[in-house]
Amino acid sequence: MTAKFLSRWFAFAVFAAVACLGIAKSASALSCAPPSMSQEIFDASAAVFIGRVLQERMPSSDERKVLEDHGIRSFSGTMEELRVYTVEVLESWKGPGASSEVWVYRDTYWGDALTPETEFLFVTGRKIGNLFEAELCGNTLPLSHAGALLEELKKIAP
Repeated sequence: MTAKFLSRWFAFAVFAAVACLGIAKSASALSCAPPSMSQEIFDASAAVFIGRVLQERMPSSDERKVLEDHGIRSFSGTMEELRVYTVEVLESWKGPGASSEVWVYRDTYWGDALTPETEFLFVTGRKIGNLFEAELCGNTLPLSHAGALLEELKKIAP
């Protein structure tokens, strides 16, 4: 074998190894589109409201059953990373009325738990039983980061 052939083979092997590492890393990372608000998103949402997270807990056995019956699992394939949050509704555009308490579930597999005593803009995907879904790559975000979404929301649902 010639040195030129071995040099090219080595370069290809290094390139392939680097490419595989890049693919493996990106396959295990979560990448979501930036949050946005439109009439279509609003119409498809089960609820849109500002709320304060009061408590975080594991789903009760009844809630687990309802979620399991609807095929809901964490990204890991188990129920271990699902959390249920008690949320006080402060202002509502769609869904529950202000001053009510609701329950929201979320997959925390990627570490995206909702922090108690923090206010969020909730744009929930669906309601299953008595649980609203705060989608992992949805538009639920801390109120302190929701300025642009709130401006769009006020145009859609004044």
